Amino acid sequence: MENLLLAGFGAMGRAHFACFERLFSQRGKGRWAAVVDPVLSPAGEKALEGRNVPFFRTLDEALASGRCDGAVVATTTEAHYDAARLLLSEGIPVLVEKTFCGDLALAEDLVRLAEEKDLPLLPGFTEHSHLALGVLDGAVDRAKIRSVELRRLTPKKFRPHSIDPLEDLLVHDLEHLVWLLPGAKWSVERCVRDGAFGGVDVVRADLVSDTGVRADAAVGWSDAPDSERRLGIGLSDGRFEADWFDGSFFGSAPARFGVCRNDPLSAQSALFLDSPGGGFAGTRGRVECALSALRLLDECRRARG
Repeated sequence: MENLLLAGFGAMGRAHFACFERLFSQRGKGRWAAVVDPVLSPAGEKALEGRNVPFFRTLDEALASGRCDGAVVATTTEAHYDAARLLLSEGIPVLVEKTFCGDLALAEDLVRLAEEKDLPLLPGFTEHSHLALGVLDGAVDRAKIRSVELRRLTPKKFRPHSIDPLEDLLVHDLEHLVWLLPGAKWSVERCVRDGAFGGVDVVRADLVSDTGVRADAAVGWSDAPDSERRLGIGLSDGRFEADWFDGSFFGSAPARFGVCRNDPLSAQSALFLDSPGGGFAGTRGRVECALSALRLLDECRRARG
């Protein structure tokens, strides 16, 4: 892929814009063929300043203007489906920012279309590309996992608008659970608002798998000055811990691992740029993981009521 279209130029869209710009420069090829957003904000104007990147108000206008061979959808979640479906219908591979689609049935429809046209479709669960998961993959025997603890607490100062932590944060950790124990069937025992972790708006979910593994996830906006984003895995012979922010991870079994620093967004972006040759099959695993996470998210919604 060398001619990308970016749909959505808010904060997340601008992050994708800058990330791909770095990759284009490193690889010596690639460009933004179009940026699309109904409104160009002052921050958007600044990001485009001095760059010869066409800006359009609608996706139809952008597609009519010329050729693109890949697209990133970073609009609001409610607009993901319409934008991604139009792009896939035009034969264009798509990276869709999380939560992929807020509605499971719409997400499944996108998957059917991508498979029918044999196009890469990459759900934007950025942390799936974190190198710490690669280390965990080789270091932890999944058969020994007995419990999983997930913490994702963000200072409320970073969220000027009211955003439901279940929709914006919990889906990440549900995707981690699916990845950790592929094939396991999870059930949601409860999903409630809980202030026990010093959060002003915290959702806590308790889950259990058909193999008896228990998971405890707490996500939300906190009063604390710093973010907390941890993964803890209880094993039959020890424990594994990972901190997503400083890249540190360690285990009492089988060994201590040290520090792993990387940029998951860049890793995900590089994966997308290299995906066309594999067609839909190249992203099938990530798609299936995302769909399973969305199914669990539906269960959490129902449990919370």
